[in-house]
Amino acid sequence: MESFVVMHNPNNHLGKLEHFIRDFTSKEPQRPCSFTSLYKTAHAAAKVNTIYVVGWQVIGNEKIYELGYKFVSTINIPAPKDKPHQWLWKFKNSVSESDEIKGFYFDMPLIINSPAVMTWFGKKDNLMKEIPPYIADELDKIFKDNSAKSFS
Repeated sequence: MESFVVMHNPNNHLGKLEHFIRDFTSKEPQRPCSFTSLYKTAHAAAKVNTIYVVGWQVIGNEKIYELGYKFVSTINIPAPKDKPHQWLWKFKNSVSESDEIKGFYFDMPLIINSPAVMTWFGKKDNLMKEIPPYIADELDKIFKDNSAKSFS
């Protein structure tokens, strides 16, 4: 199984990561999802692979990363041709209605303090990308050590 990371920008129209998380943990939940405009990455991630959603923001001169949720993506949905202006991205990765939601989340995203993760993220752009296994292991450890909630 491959792993991918999507960087969530709090300044886009989706707002802060914790507000986005509430959409799929509320009384009438939606399925967890992520957005990108990268064709190959979006399609690769939808082949039953894990997507980690990480928020980022700049405070002073420091870039802060926050771990929000992870899910196993089983579907890739292109932006609607009749309403492309409603999406800033070309693709949405999510979980098919016929599939069980597998993954974990925090009600409030946790600041990532792992030097390995912060260094790796700091060398990359803010686009969706495949991550190496050691980064996925570090992120999984954060979920485990901080009592993340399961989607199922």
